Amino acid sequence: MTKAKFIAWVDTDSPSPSVGWLERSIEERENGIRQILATKPEFSEHIDLSAVTNSGEVLVEIVTPMKASERGKLLLDVEEYLKEAIDQGLTVWLKAIGDKNSLRRLRGIKIGKI
Repeated sequence: MTKAKFIAWVDTDSPSPSVGWLERSIEERENGIRQILATKPEFSEHIDLSAVTNSGEVLVEIVTPMKASERGKLLLDVEEYLKEAIDQGLTVWLKAIGDKNSLRRLRGIKIGKI
């Protein structure tokens, strides 16, 4: 994509969740997303749903170790699939994980929010 084409999209707003999404309860949203993800083993075996919000954010965890390049493609594919199957206003976010390095934790070094 050329710079000029990219610049044309800079001020474009992301789609908002539909009224249908907003009218669903949290349980209905979560169950719907789980059902859709279950139809694609390439998604369901790698991803667990953590939370959903009114603003259309779908928070997921990766349960299978994978390279960052594979993880990024998987998350984009999941988002596209959910947008097509459920609502154009959904966005997929990866749940942040804490520091897994035990030596840093033992030494009291904190990484992240202060």
